[in-house]
Amino acid sequence: MSCSKDGGAADSNSGTGSGKGGSLARFTIANNRLFVVEDYSINVYDITSPRAPVFKKSVYINVSTQLETVFPYNNNLFVGGTDGMFIYDITNPDNPVLKGSALHLRSCDPVVANDSVSYVTLRGGTRCGTANPGLYVYDVKNIMQPSQKKYLQMPTPYGLSLHDTTLYVCLADSGLQVLNVKQAYNPVGIKRITGETFTDVISYNNILIAWVKTGIAVYNIAQPQNPVILGFVAN
Repeated sequence: MSCSKDGGAADSNSGTGSGKGGSLARFTIANNRLFVVEDYSINVYDITSPRAPVFKKSVYINVSTQLETVFPYNNNLFVGGTDGMFIYDITNPDNPVLKGSALHLRSCDPVVANDSVSYVTLRGGTRCGTANPGLYVYDVKNIMQPSQKKYLQMPTPYGLSLHDTTLYVCLADSGLQVLNVKQAYNPVGIKRITGETFTDVISYNNILIAWVKTGIAVYNIAQPQNPVILGFVAN
């Protein structure tokens, strides 16, 4: 999850009305609802009529954590908090229900996930607290009880994006790490793209969009493990 409050709507596979954004997002769209994470709650808005959104509910998180990011997949919200990852069922989108959690030392962690695995980056040594910085891999097949399967040490990890069997992890000044996740619980580093300060990344079809310190970099990922720069937009 990000220590910042920046971000857009994350990708949703959970029904009609969806958006696309990075793993540092604080709001997302799924099932014609807008979910916004505040420090200690998830606010739900009905956007069936986009010009007239209707507030539905505020779900308070009764744990000693601060919510910072949200990522939707199918009928679940994966919420990153300073103390852990929380999984909410949105089968009834107006009433998110906690299904499971994976608690950890206080840190900053974005989350991406699919049906069986969740990837979380933790970054300690900041106002977010202390933690071993790196990539944490969770088995979420039993979504009620996520279990950690792997830890890979990485310097200053930020946003990340999952594209089929390839995972991209932003490492700030250390570049963009490309990993093979064909074996989902055993990521293998393939290459690292350097020369920019990477903070967040979105994969969409065969395009990878990366937020860097100086602007936005766009890559062709027709070959997912070999991104090829297409262009750059400066701030």
